[in-house]
Amino acid sequence: MLKAAIFAGLCAVSKAECPNGCNGHGKCTSYDMCICNRNWQANDCSERVCQFGTAHVDTPKGDLNMDGAISGPDTPVAVNSFNYPYGTPEQFPHGRDSDLNEVINSAHYYMECSNKGKCNRETGECECFDGYDGSACQRASCPGWPNVCSGHGVCKSIRQLAAADGDNVYELWDRHSTMGCECDEGFEGPDCSERKCKFGIDPLYYDDSTTIRYAMWDFAILAADNVGTNPFDDGMPTKGPATFALRFFDLHGEDWVTEPITYGASCATVTAALEALPNNVIPVGSLQCIKTFNDGTGGSSGSAVPSSSGWSVDDTTDVFSVDPLQDRSYYRLMSFWAPPDSNPEGEGIGSSKSPLPTALGGSVYKIKFAQNPGALLQPEIETYLDGTRPSINQRNGVITAVWTDGQQGESVDYFADYCAGVTVTLDYSKEFRGGTIAALSGLTAAETKLLKRCLGSADFDLSNNVDIYDWDLGSDDFPHLIKLVLTTASSNDGGYYAALRYWCTDSSAGGVDACEADSEAADTFILYNPFDQGPLFLYESDTNVFDVYTTKGTLARSSSHANVRFGFGSNTFYTYPYNPEKGIPIYGDLACEINDNNGIKVNYWTKNFPDEQTTCLNKTDIFTVFSPFGSASTGAGRPQNNPPQINLYTVKKIYQTQFKAQSSDPLANNFNGTYVIESDLNTNWAASVDDRFQVYKFFPSTESTYTYVAPCSNRGLCNHDTGLCECFHGYTNDDCSLQNSLSV
Repeated sequence: MLKAAIFAGLCAVSKAECPNGCNGHGKCTSYDMCICNRNWQANDCSERVCQFGTAHVDTPKGDLNMDGAISGPDTPVAVNSFNYPYGTPEQFPHGRDSDLNEVINSAHYYMECSNKGKCNRETGECECFDGYDGSACQRASCPGWPNVCSGHGVCKSIRQLAAADGDNVYELWDRHSTMGCECDEGFEGPDCSERKCKFGIDPLYYDDSTTIRYAMWDFAILAADNVGTNPFDDGMPTKGPATFALRFFDLHGEDWVTEPITYGASCATVTAALEALPNNVIPVGSLQCIKTFNDGTGGSSGSAVPSSSGWSVDDTTDVFSVDPLQDRSYYRLMSFWAPPDSNPEGEGIGSSKSPLPTALGGSVYKIKFAQNPGALLQPEIETYLDGTRPSINQRNGVITAVWTDGQQGESVDYFADYCAGVTVTLDYSKEFRGGTIAALSGLTAAETKLLKRCLGSADFDLSNNVDIYDWDLGSDDFPHLIKLVLTTASSNDGGYYAALRYWCTDSSAGGVDACEADSEAADTFILYNPFDQGPLFLYESDTNVFDVYTTKGTLARSSSHANVRFGFGSNTFYTYPYNPEKGIPIYGDLACEINDNNGIKVNYWTKNFPDEQTTCLNKTDIFTVFSPFGSASTGAGRPQNNPPQINLYTVKKIYQTQFKAQSSDPLANNFNGTYVIESDLNTNWAASVDDRFQVYKFFPSTESTYTYVAPCSNRGLCNHDTGLCECFHGYTNDDCSLQNSLSV
């Protein structure tokens, strides 16, 4: 019995025992080794594993399996280790860029606490370094953490911020990691802690000739039908009155929505609804409005004549058409069409391919916001005032559109160079290729010389300037862009843009590429846009006299091989190659981003068109669109179909969509609908497939640019703690916009 006891004791001494019995978080196996349960580690399984996230910064892992070689990014090693139960590569793995292209050895692999924190092995929680947070320290902290965005904004990822900014796309590795604040309106700064001050017009901007460009918007509520026979209603069986509302954006970007407005309301009713918005956001008595409508008595066969006597509260004789100029502004160019993937020919109302009838009925309100300075966001028409059910209905559907006819509000004057001593009139009778175009007229010989000097260079090359006036004649690649303001204009009539070039009889003069000696337009300044005059665009007159403002900025055609199409009242432009026989569809893309998925292949341009002027577009670039003159030998554009009033658009988004073939021949499609530009403003006319409209990018010059609508009117400092202006001596008012000798 004693021998048996001694033997049993010896057996107990020799039995294997894991450290601390693996602490209940693992299994003791041979060789006194613990195999830990998931999320536990250490030789006795006493330490927790923290969460993993995409590494903000990476360090090379090296030879983890000690085989003397670094294995590739697709070969996992250290399988069943504490931190990597499924293994990890010794090289950084492959990743993807924003175009989903594979990038070799890209780093930013999954790491404990995302490599921006320390793991607390007792709790299994990451203790993040300053500036990072999340369960795995996987994101950068928003400014102001832990009081993120100071309570005056929303913390969002960079992917969300991009989507909120014009629905742009951001898909790089840190799309969920890099964070920022989207501030509430009225606040700014990285942490939204700074209050914005009031904006005003710099009192030193005014002089004897300077005028202010206030926003003037057209609000259209239309139906492709005779609304006298088939009126608008609320969509209910009882056929109650149809209602809509207007959404107005102030200079800070805050939106304000009016009370419901009954369809067909007079200008007095509409302006009263806008001026009733709280906080005096639109000063009472500041709006100017005229209503134009077609209730079945107007249209293309109406007999009433539109009012042209100036602004009026309401005029029951106003109709869509009749007057030729009014017809062009409000009827013929109102071509609403679907995107090219569903309507490849881009045909609008009245075409054989349009599913809609030929007539438009409804109302258009032209409203000038004469005491709301600055570049305002485009207003909107709200027709869903009853949840998801529209509050305005018509048998053939309701079309709403908002646009501006060359009178967009501005905070920055890019045409601040007043051409003193020069006034012009407009001649609308110049014959040009079977039609007529507008040209500058009324210039004396001395004024012509002064104007040439004011225009200066049209392109980026000063060495090709001509004459003692050191100027360019202008061309389809580089036309001159000017601003014309009535000499009798009030201070709130900001003038209109006009694109022009000097048409000559001598083809060698200045290298002009399209001179025609037999044209009446020769030896004069001819306009690319018809330029309808007057605040209501209802009449032409060769007696109106204009001051001329020029710029040292440059207007450059993006490419003569890329055309653009668009519908009326749309902010979407579709570009496509003008010469599809080249078989290079990328010519339709005007984006500056250069990669395999989206952008101009610069080497394609330089190889096939070495002399081609090419100017690409980025987000925030300024551009406009019109049809060039061309030449008799190379093919003419259609300047007669250009918009009467030129708008300057800003790129909000430029991108490429997947090509959708509309026929078996890819060249016949011109890759229509593939390349897209989205702008901040809607168009004020439409383009057919044959008009050869092209994109022109505007390069402002700091020498000709003045920001005249600014916080505290440029005459004070903004106290960002209080949001109040601290005016300089000699200036007063809550926005420092008034000069006052008593305040010195």
